[in-house]
Formats: sequence, structure tokens, C-alpha cells
Amino acid sequence: MSNQQLLSNTENALSGGTGSTSLSYPWRDMAVLSGVFVLALCGRLWFNFVDNHVSCAAAGDAWEYLSNARSLLALTKLPDNFWGDAWSCLTGIAPASVQAHLLAFIQPLSGLSISGPVYPLFLSGCLLLSGNVFDLQLPVAAQCVLSALTCSLICLLGMSAWSPRVALAAGVAAAIYPGFIINSGRLITETSALFLVVLLLVAVARGFRPYGGSFRQLFCVGILACLLQFTRSAMSLLSLCLLPLVCLQNRRRKPLLSLLVLLAGFAFIALPWLAWQKVAVGRASLVIDRVSHLNFSVGNNVGREGWYGVPYADFSCVEDKSLTKLLKENFRQDPCGWVELTFSKIPRLAKFPWNDFRSSVGPVDFHLQVVVHQALLLLAAWGLILALIPGSREIPASRQQIGCRLLILGVIALHLLYVAFIGQPRYFVTAMPFVILFSAAGLVSLLDLLFHGPDRRTPLLALASGIIFFLTARLDFMGDLPTGHGGTFNLIAGVLLKGAALVAFIIFAFRAARAFKGSRRALAAVATACGILIFPSACLPLKAHGRTGQWQCSLDKPGESVTQWLPTPQKAPGGAGGRQYYLMIDSRGWQPLADGLTIRVGGRQLSGPLIPGIALMDRENRFEDHGGAEVFLPYEYIFNCLTSAAGITPAELRQWFLIPLRSELVDGPLIKVELSKEDSRPFTVFGSSVGQDGRMIIPGPERASWDKAFYGVENDRGFNDCRYDELMAVSAGGLEPGSQALDARPGAMPAGSVGGRQAFVRLLSTCLADRAASHLSEILSVPIKVESLALPAKPSDCISVCTIPSYRRGDLWLVRIRGQVMSQGGSSLPGLTLVINSVDKAGVAHSYDCPWAPRAVRRTDSWTRFDLAFPFAPDKFPGKLSSLQAKFFVASPVLAQMTRPLPECSKAEFKDVQLEISSLSGHPLADGWQIY
Repeated sequence: MSNQQLLSNTENALSGGTGSTSLSYPWRDMAVLSGVFVLALCGRLWFNFVDNHVSCAAAGDAWEYLSNARSLLALTKLPDNFWGDAWSCLTGIAPASVQAHLLAFIQPLSGLSISGPVYPLFLSGCLLLSGNVFDLQLPVAAQCVLSALTCSLICLLGMSAWSPRVALAAGVAAAIYPGFIINSGRLITETSALFLVVLLLVAVARGFRPYGGSFRQLFCVGILACLLQFTRSAMSLLSLCLLPLVCLQNRRRKPLLSLLVLLAGFAFIALPWLAWQKVAVGRASLVIDRVSHLNFSVGNNVGREGWYGVPYADFSCVEDKSLTKLLKENFRQDPCGWVELTFSKIPRLAKFPWNDFRSSVGPVDFHLQVVVHQALLLLAAWGLILALIPGSREIPASRQQIGCRLLILGVIALHLLYVAFIGQPRYFVTAMPFVILFSAAGLVSLLDLLFHGPDRRTPLLALASGIIFFLTARLDFMGDLPTGHGGTFNLIAGVLLKGAALVAFIIFAFRAARAFKGSRRALAAVATACGILIFPSACLPLKAHGRTGQWQCSLDKPGESVTQWLPTPQKAPGGAGGRQYYLMIDSRGWQPLADGLTIRVGGRQLSGPLIPGIALMDRENRFEDHGGAEVFLPYEYIFNCLTSAAGITPAELRQWFLIPLRSELVDGPLIKVELSKEDSRPFTVFGSSVGQDGRMIIPGPERASWDKAFYGVENDRGFNDCRYDELMAVSAGGLEPGSQALDARPGAMPAGSVGGRQAFVRLLSTCLADRAASHLSEILSVPIKVESLALPAKPSDCISVCTIPSYRRGDLWLVRIRGQVMSQGGSSLPGLTLVINSVDKAGVAHSYDCPWAPRAVRRTDSWTRFDLAFPFAPDKFPGKLSSLQAKFFVASPVLAQMTRPLPECSKAEFKDVQLEISSLSGHPLADGWQIY
């Protein structure tokens, strides 16, 4: 055997090629692929059908895909002459009556033009096989199989690009990666897109062989590219990139014919879809446009931080403008803010795993999932430097291997397209298979140097520098660094510290990579580019890492307290009416405030209810419905749907909570606010540093974003703050034009604080229409007696009905429910719902299930207080109000979709339950509100 043949065989063995088989073991490869598949499938089936968690299979966009899939099932019974009528409509010879009849039949499928045909067809096939269009078990099981096959394909791709060891490590990592496991049970396109994109790259990678791919393979590549493009619109760029790549791969054998075969495979899928679009919507496009102009406009809106939210902005004209014009308009509004927002979208995409509902995988909670995900990113950075260009320590990488690696890197880079739109971890999930491949390559290369390299000192330094960079990159600028020098010093020190750690990591990784065979110049270029790309995302104080200047302090022990002095207005700033005041407290949910915390203002303990800030967003109180008896308010409906899929309620998100204050408490130039802990349950105090210009960043009280709460990446231990940031002036006396006044005087803050830090405990002043009116006037107070509840409980045993008092046009109520609850029985969560009923003139009944009642009370092994209230406009409700129902239960409706039932021994006790309705003289966020 010649040296050239030996080198070729060795390369094939390392790369999983199909050359000589003297050094390759196909049966071992098949065993590895099968083992990865079984491991991945078992994990996914266990999570979706055995593990105890809230099912979110049909949440979010899944409702759209399921609706289209069920509409597709109607096509199993086609009318007579359907295909003939469709052909005549397509060619334009059909009369108007035939066109109208055909369009009426396919109208339910008009949503396919946005969702695409691939995934709804997959779902409709699963539903057809199951025989029940509402049974989602078979579609979820089918997705588990697809996800497991994807893991085996990742392993197969690793064999082509690197070696069997890298392939095995990548396959196992993909099999146990929490992001893939969790989303295998969600009925949206990502799992199928993962399968298609990895399968496509496996097929394209075979074309890097000396004589390219076969024509049959190229035809399949065209089919896969088209299917993937109709699943993820951004993959249209990948289809375009395949054209020159196929010509390059087949340059030795009929490149033009190879390109035509590829296009023929693409057309095999594309032509029927284009024909359907032409008939159904009158226009045809190869790109699935999921309101790209709207997503582009929102994603570049600096004022909304690139998120959808409330109140709704006017985006009615964005479809008429080009993307270039929209970009110019948003850039001109705030150039510096736009640049910061653009940089923030890279960590938005890649910093967290896609897990918008923060689901746990058995004992692996969301925080641990984030740590695992970020560790994979660190390993991928090692992989870029150690294993993109170099080969082994003895043999350089073959052309086939380098081609496959560059292809994999190109697909990762393709996802940077989403930086121009709304950056979400969901969009980056199709890049994670290839990130995992580089992570596996980095791990295997590092271990090879550590255990078999000639010099262990260099890889040890590379390992240590990587770990140091990982730890410093996770540092919180305000919360983890010492606070004695102020916020600005912390920000500068954080950037320098992280930057130095990054430089050390890149240098030592580059020095370690020189032990492998490969071009030194190419290696230096890759290492430098890697450092430049990582620096802004990991080292700068972007909003994706948290609110700039924000700090937090935890009160953990009984008796700990925080005190702040707030100014009071000496003169009403405008308006003919009087003023009403609310204490505003920033908190992660209502329970830490309602139970275990004492709030005093001016030495007096507050006993008022907690009003969730999100409940104040629907100021117009415009009730809507979906054609049924239940009505809802649009803004809170979106929050309610998303939180229900996460197993929580909207009141458990971080937000402002308002407590009404009596006028005598707001007397004098300053008022003292004190928050004291009663027990050991932790409570977090948030605040912000005051800048040198006398301004501070504070959460805005009247704007919020559900996207920011669920898709943001600021908080790796739970959901994010749903509010937008406001830069407000801090003034010790009077108001500054165009801003709300905040106090600059230092209060008694926790140990280690300085005078330039203020807590997010503020005073809200709102304008009343009538100066002489009393803000809170009680019109109903009903005690509710509830017996101990146990599972199962009859509905008639746990419903209390109250009569609605009379009301007039323009009235505004504050509906309050308070009491105490205690439960027993393991994981049971007691709660209650409030349902307001009405009957209109036609005799049609309407009901409103309020999402602000304490539907799930957690940590209830002892008596737990609840005291929540929400504003309600009775005259805006459809029909005449008839009754108000309070329903008590043990198994919360929020958790009713859990795959494992609650134990029957669960029970709950309620006491001192009181339902109250008071009259409000003005909305808390009425025009003219001010913050102090």
C-alpha cells in the first residue's frame, strides 16, 4: 500500500468517509447511531408522557398550525370536479361562479400562506392516523421520533466533518440537550425544521467527495431545501447558497447538469405550492412571509426595545414601506439606541436555550439548563479555534472535512439574519445542532491535548482561561461587583474584567491549537474573528444582560428591612381635580408582597390590596370575545394565555404592584416607607443607580411586553421583567419639563449601598376628576365561608355566588378578594377564580374569568395571605351584570393539563375570605399621573 493510499484511508477513517474501509468499522457506526437514537427517543418519550409538567403542546403558534391541519383534513372529501375547477382557475378560464365556489371551499386554508404547507401537512397526517383531531398524543410521539432521528443525523454529520469520537460526543449531547427535549412536545415547526436542516446538511456534505454527489442525491437535496424553506422562511438564503456550492462540488463532472437536477428537485415541491397559492390567494411566492415587515419594524423599534407589547403601536403602514426605509426611520430616531439594540439581539438569540415557558426536565431546572447551554457555547468557541481548520496532531484535515466544517459554520452564521428582526432563542434553535457539533469537536480536541499532547501546560492554561472567562461573563455588573464606587465604576470595571478574560481565553486557545496540523495564518484569523464576535455580546453592558444600572438586594431573614424616603408634591401639577396616591413596589409576583412582608408608610402598616400593574394596561376596558360566551380584555388575555402554558398566572410575573394610600399618609415634604420581613421566605428589592446627570432608569408603569417576559434573556432563574425601561429625571424639588420627578435624597438602604442608589419603591400620584370625591368608597363587602376542600370536590360545594350592586354609566370599580389559605397533600396548589356574569337584551349570557384572582397559591404548608384587586368598568361589560362567582379548588385550572394527576389526599382550607367592591374616582394611570 502506497503512502498516498494510507493517507487517504486514514482521512476516510477520521472523517467517516466512504473510501477504503480498511480503517473504518460500519457496524460500529451503526451501533453508535442506533444507541444515540434510542437514548434520545427514551428521553423525549419520558418527558412528554411520564414527567410531571405543564403541557404546552398547543400553546402559542401551535394553535395556528393545528387549525390549519384540521382544515386540511376537510380536503379528504373533495367536491365533484374539484381538480378541473382548480385547473381552470389556475389558467384563468374559469367563470366567476366557479372561482367563487372554489374559493369558498378552500377559504379555511388561507392561513397556509403564512404558516406554510409542510408542518400542517405533517400534523394533519398524524391527526388522520389517530382518528381524533383533538388528540395530540400521536403528533407529539411522532415529533419525539423526528427529534431522536435528528440526534442520529447530528452524529452522522460529525463523522463526515470530524471523527467518530466527535460524532459520538455530539450525538449524546444532542440527545440530552434540554432545549431539544422540551420542544419535542411543542406542536410548532422547529422540531421538523431541525430534522430537515440536519438531513439536508448530511446530504450536502456527501457532495464534498472528490467527484461530488450523485444525481439522485442532488434531486433529494433540492426536495429537502424546498421543504426546509417552506418551514423556515430564513432558510431561503440557504437554498440560494446551495446553487454555487453544488456547482463547486461537481466542477469535475457536469456542474450545469448537476445544478439543473438540484433545481428539478426543488421544483418538484415548489410548483404545486405555487399553483395552490395562485388559486387560493391570487399570488404566489417561494418565501413564506410571516409578516416580515411587521417583525422588522418592531425588531428595530428602539422605544419598544425590539419587542411586541402593549399598548399597541400603529404599524398599519409598514407593509407599504421597504425594509430599507423602515430601517432608516428607526435608525434616525435614536442612532446610539439602535446600535445597542442590534448588538443585544445576538445574545437574545444565543444566550439562553429556547424554553420560553421555563419548563424543567425532571430535576434539571431552567437555571441549570442555561448553564449547560452556555457551557456548550464556550465549548463551541474552543471548537472554532481548535477544530475548524486543524486536523489531528499527526495528519492535517482533509478537504472534505474542512468543506463540511465550513458548511456547518455557514449555517450557524446564516442565523445572524434574525438580528435584523425580533431576536428570540426560538429562532436560533435550528443552529444548535451545529453549535453542538463544534462543542463536541472542541471537547474532544481539548481532551486529546490534555491526555495525549506533548505539552500539558498549554491546554491546562487554555482550559483555565476558558473557565475564568465563563465565570466572569456570567457576572452581573451591578449585583455581583462591589458597590462602594458607584454604578459607573462597576460598569467600566465589568467591561475591562470581561474583556481581559476574553483576550486571555483567545490567546491560550490559539496557543493550544498550534499543536494540531493546519495553517497558522488561518488559525490566527479564526481566533481573532472569534474574539471580535464574542466581545460585544459577552462583555458590553447590553440590555440583553439586564437593565443598565439596576441592582438588587435579597431580604432573607426575619427582621431584615429596607427603608426609603420619598418626596410628596406640595402642589398639584395641573388639572382641575384632586390627587390620589398609590405606593408602587417592584416585585417578582404578588405572593412575596402579600405574605411574609410588612409594609409601613409613615409608621403605619398598610392593609390595602395589591393591584397588579399589568391589570392597568387595558385602560379602555374594551371587552372582546371569540364568538362564544366568554369575554376578555385583549392585553391581559395575551398574558393570561402565555402564563397558563407556563403554569403560573399573570400576577406572578415581575411588575409594579400598587397599594392605595390614604391622603393623611401623604403629608409633609417626605414620607418614610419601610419594608420588613416576617419570615425566612426571600424577598428581592430592586433598584437603580442615579447617574451623574441626575437621572435613573426605572421600569415604566404603563407599557409592558409579553415577548420580553417570555423570550427575553435577562433573568436565568425565571421570567423576565415585562416592562420597558424609562429614563426619568431625579429632582429634589418640583418637576422638570417632560419628565416624572424622582427623589435624589438618599434613604436608609441595605448594607453596602451608597447615596446614589434608589429602590424601585415609588409614589404614584394620579388625577381625580372631582377634587372633593373620595377615591375609594366601599359599595360591597361580602364574607365568604368556605369549608375544607379535598379532591375530588363537587363544583356545587366550592362555588359562592354574590349579587352585583347597581351601577351607573362611567363607574369604575376596584374588585378585591382577600383571605388566607393552607393546603396539604404534596404538590397540590389551592386557589380560586372570580367569574363575572351578565345577560344582554337578547338573552345571551356572557362571562369574564378574571385572571387576577389568586388561582395558584404556592408554598401553602402554613397559612398564607392573599389580597389582590383589579379595576373593572361595569358599564363596558356586554349586557347587564347579574352575578359574581367565586370558585374554590385544589387542582388549579392553570395546572389542569399536567400529565400526572394530583393525589386524592390533597386538601385545602380557606379562612377570612372577603369579597369587596369599591368605587374608584379615577383610573390609577389616568392622564396626568406622576411618579415621585
